Amino acid sequence: MDRNRYWMTYCLSILVLGASSTKALTLVDRGTCTQAIYLGEDAPESVQAAANDLRRYLLDVSGADVPIVHQPAERMIALGDTAAARDA
Repeated sequence: MDRNRYWMTYCLSILVLGASSTKALTLVDRGTCTQAIYLGEDAPESVQAAANDLRRYLLDVSGADVPIVHQPAERMIALGDTAAARDA
């Protein structure tokens, strides 16, 4: 497993484990994404790269193309320093 894939798997595991303490988090349901990846319009390149890596990883493991959005969504994975992430 390459280093990027290892870290992406690790981060997703933390995300899912953290969410599982309150209720189940469904990222993909029957090949359709249920979340969006949200980052601010002015996100640094590192956050944009993380969003693209996460999108590719989820596509690889599920076949679902998770959209990257720049406005908060009802169901989202917030990346970077945004008001939505701080309020979570």
